[in-house]
Amino acid sequence: MKKAFWLLAAAVPVLLVACGGEEKKAPPVDALVLPGDAKLDSRSVDYKCDDGRKFSVQYLNKGDNHLAVVPVSDSSSLVFANVISASGARYAAGQYVWWTKGEEATLYKDWKGGEPADGVSCKER
Repeated sequence: MKKAFWLLAAAVPVLLVACGGEEKKAPPVDALVLPGDAKLDSRSVDYKCDDGRKFSVQYLNKGDNHLAVVPVSDSSSLVFANVISASGARYAAGQYVWWTKGEEATLYKDWKGGEPADGVSCKER
């Protein structure tokens, strides 16, 4: 049923354009469907870092999926996935690691010798 709905929803704009009139661009759709029947838990946490940056991180949890949307620069945010950690919650996206424990967090931008490096410490505000 869901598949049929999405196919229909995707076909409607194509049919409208094909039937004439001005070409209208559909607005971009940002959607992420996480599997499972569990309820999505979403929360936003504000941080202030030692380098002066202030930003919010959005945490998305559903079943076994734990994600964090972290701004890695003033113009770019990445979706981080939770990975194994001996202590705290560690998230990774490409070369970046976002590691939280209690009200403290660190954004690591690089790796050296198999360990995260060049970290900036942040605290919840």
